[in-house]
Order: sequence, then C-alpha cells, then structure tokens
Amino acid sequence: MKEQSLIFPIVRYLRSNGYVTCTEYRTPWAVPDILAVCLDEEKVNQRLAKGQITPLTRELYWQILKLIPDIEQYCYMDVNTIAVNVGLSPSYLTSKILNTLRRNNYIVVQDGKCAKINGFHPYSKTLVSVEAKVKDWKHAGEQALRHQKFVNQAYVALPSQHIKPALNNLDAFRKANLGLLEINAQDQIIQHFRPTYRDPILDTLYNAALDSLWAIVQSERKQKLI
Repeated sequence: MKEQSLIFPIVRYLRSNGYVTCTEYRTPWAVPDILAVCLDEEKVNQRLAKGQITPLTRELYWQILKLIPDIEQYCYMDVNTIAVNVGLSPSYLTSKILNTLRRNNYIVVQDGKCAKINGFHPYSKTLVSVEAKVKDWKHAGEQALRHQKFVNQAYVALPSQHIKPALNNLDAFRKANLGLLEINAQDQIIQHFRPTYRDPILDTLYNAALDSLWAIVQSERKQKLI
C-alpha cells in the first residue's frame, strides 16, 4: 500500500462534507497531504464583488496587508512606514509588492499612502489539514503538529490494518488536539477523534495557505453555474 492510495478516499470524504480541497500545499514548515476549506459564502461573494480574483499565496503579502489599515477606517499608512516594518526598501516594496496588490484590487494607493480594501476577513469557516501515513502514526503526528501553525484543525489518517497503535494512544491525540481518521477496506472514513477548532498560530501563513485554494474555489463556482 502507498500513501497516495489513501488520499482519494479522504478527499472524497471531505468534499462530501462540503469542503474544497487541494493536495501537497507547500509551506516553509510542512507540506500537508491535503488542505481543505469550508467556505463562508457571504465572504466569498464579498471578495469576488471587489474584483479580488488573484490568489495571494506569498506570506509576505499578508504580512503587509496586516499592517495596512482598512479603507473603511478612513486611515492610510505611509509607504515608508510599511517598508520599515517589513524590512524592505520603499522602492522595492512599491514596485514589487504594493503595485501588485493595487492592480489586483487589494489596496488603494494615494499620495504615497495605502489602505486595504475589504478588511481581508478570511473567506473560510474552517481550514483543515490531513497528514496520511501507511503505518507511522508518530511521524504523521509530528507533521500534523506543524500544520497547526496555519490551520484550524489538523488530522492524521491511517488505514485500518495499521490504525491500532494510534488508537491505543488516542489520549495523545486528544492532548495534542490532533484529529484521527481511519480509512477502512471499503475506502470509507471513520473519525475516531475530532479536534477542537482553534485559531492558527500564524494568521499570515493561514491566509497564504487559504489562498492556495482560492483559484479552485472560483473554478468550482463557475462550473456550478454552467
């Protein structure tokens, strides 16, 4: 059995529960096998209405947007102040970062000052990761713990024939707030522990990870309209 054979039934299970999914999302800390989002439709519509189509998958974009005040606050931040806070030169920041954000309707720039559009409330209700392993539940758990930096709920998934050691240590999963899924011989998913919803440790990385799904969200919405 290969780990890849475990992915499809998990993705099918998540999608049947209303999640949008992608696989092998890369971060500086970890590469979860599956990343899945439960949508907040109102916020999805709000973002689309603002013309914010392009995904922002670099954490740097979100670090900068976190600094910039919302346009609805009637307050702008000077480009030089932003540059000092993120350790970039004003010229590089403007040409490589702010111009990209402005062209894609994420900020407005006026007289060398910036404000963000829409407040950047995440378009998700829940962001979930899954780490699937054939046998090694401890290794999977170590990887899933790293996912907690940027997701609301992290899971480990194992096939039925190798689930027993993990079930014998279910208290460890509860203590670490890691979910445990079992894939049986019929490719059905059994949920042994559902982790408590928690805010991610790094909200900027959460937003970057979430935006890795943004193009998929838009594509699936278009398909529904056809």
